[in-house]
Amino acid sequence: MADLWSDQARLQLMFEIEVLATRAMAKANRIPNECYEALRSISPEDINPERVAELEEATRHETVALLTHIEELVGPEGARFLHLGMTSSDVLDTCLSLQLMYAANIIIASIDQLCEALKEQAYQHKMTICAGRSHG
Repeated sequence: MADLWSDQARLQLMFEIEVLATRAMAKANRIPNECYEALRSISPEDINPERVAELEEATRHETVALLTHIEELVGPEGARFLHLGMTSSDVLDTCLSLQLMYAANIIIASIDQLCEALKEQAYQHKMTICAGRSHG
């Protein structure tokens, strides 16, 4: 769960959202496919949170800092249509929604494991004698 909420994971998700938006625009022939391919050549693990933090110091804007870092990785031509028609909120809200969904999946899996463990204990001890108490 902690990894999901790390800066690295959040920035990777934001990057993947940008890449998917670029892919959709390339499929719709709104931008050249080469721009999408250039972005696809970057691995999400290439996103460096420390570098984004440095850029954010200068830009005072988290999304602009990430976009600048991506441009450093692919060059101006590769990033030319990055973030086209989007707002920072589009990326940040989508990222938060994905993080919440992934967190819910982790919690649900944990609850499923707990329920299974309780079921096993209930069957194992269904005949165990225990002291009872009554009020009256």
